[in-house]
Amino acid sequence: LRGSTHENVDHFDVDRDALLMNANAIATDQIKSDRSARTILVTGAAGDTGRPTVKLLLDHGHKVKALIRKDDERARTLREQGADVIVGDMLDINSVRKATDQVSSAYFVYPLSEGLVEATAIFAQVARERRLEMIVNMSQKQSRPYARSNSDCCSLAIRAAIQLVGCFSYPSQDYPFC
Repeated sequence: LRGSTHENVDHFDVDRDALLMNANAIATDQIKSDRSARTILVTGAAGDTGRPTVKLLLDHGHKVKALIRKDDERARTLREQGADVIVGDMLDINSVRKATDQVSSAYFVYPLSEGLVEATAIFAQVARERRLEMIVNMSQKQSRPYARSNSDCCSLAIRAAIQLVGCFSYPSQDYPFC
């Protein structure tokens, strides 16, 4: 800061670039410390969407819990990458409670198939109980408010359930953790 006085008023010329660099450095340090202190749950972590998400989050320094259905070769790979693997069923509220223990945020993905609405309702309830800060919801497709097809209506119900949780929910195209 460089100061001058004119008509009894202090004026300061601010080196904006230096301030921005300092603010960015502080924010980067905070993000790095947040990444190591918080855990993100990835559901469907052995699948085609969840598996690369786990890797991406781990590569960016996050702690990751990976919820999977079967303890198989894919689970071993997730463990080797550094994820805390939890075997459970998204349609069982106690499995979801176990998976969300000590988790701050979640990446929710469930196949676009039977059980999706139930899994979302269970997940939303547990997310509310656990007071998750953020959810990335990948288990929906684009739908219109006045949709007539069952799958479009289900997608609207899923979006509403996640929004009712009371935590911040990113649309599926954003990746806020990285």
